[in-house]
Amino acid sequence: MSELIPSIPLITGMLVGLIGAAGAGFFVYGAALYLNAADDVGQLQRGRAAMRYAFAAFALALVAFGAADLLVEPDAALPAPPALLDAQPLHIGR
Repeated sequence: MSELIPSIPLITGMLVGLIGAAGAGFFVYGAALYLNAADDVGQLQRGRAAMRYAFAAFALALVAFGAADLLVEPDAALPAPPALLDAQPLHIGR
């Protein structure tokens, strides 16, 4: 199981790419429906819904990628602590 953990970010990256490509395709399809609707209200609503679902797919893919990355390497999201300096007090005028 421990040899599988380093490959999780690669797998999630590939899945996010696939979901992103599918989301882009659905967004283009929805935009085409919306732009070609003319006076057809049903087609207008289908196009709007397809674009909304594509946006939701993008958001879900980003959240899934962030959650998987945070679960695999929880310390990677935290900033590094500042280096401790050996600072001497500043004496001005003496």
